[in-house]
Amino acid sequence: MRYFVMLFAAFLVGYGAFKARADEQREHATAFQLLKIDLEACPVCAAWDKTVLPFVAGSEQLERLAFVSLKVKTLADSEYRFVPTPRDYPTFVLVDNTGGVHGTMTGYIERHAFLAQLDQWISDFDLR
Repeated sequence: MRYFVMLFAAFLVGYGAFKARADEQREHATAFQLLKIDLEACPVCAAWDKTVLPFVAGSEQLERLAFVSLKVKTLADSEYRFVPTPRDYPTFVLVDNTGGVHGTMTGYIERHAFLAQLDQWISDFDLR
C-alpha cells in the first residue's frame, strides 16, 4: 500500500510539472494574434477567402498564432482600434497581447508567400 501511495504521489508531481509546461507553452503561443482586416464589401478579400484561406487554414503556422478575421466599416468599430488604419484590403497585422503591432502584410497574397511571411514572423519572435 505504501508503494501505491508513493507511486500515486510521483504521478501527481509529474502531472503537475507537465501541466504547468503545457500552460506556459499555450500562453506563449497565443501571445500574438494575426488579424485579417477586411472591408464589408471587398471583392479582393472575398477572393482571398475563397482561393487561399482553405489551403492555409489548417497550417502549422496559423495554429501557432491566434487568427482573427474582422469585417469592419472602420477599425474604430472594433476592439482593435490601436491598429493603424489599413490603406489596402485585405490587411494582415501581427499584434501582441499588449497592443503592439509587429508586422503587416497588405493585399492579395498567394499562399506560399503568406506562409513564408508567417514562418519569418514565427522565427523572428521565437514562437516555435
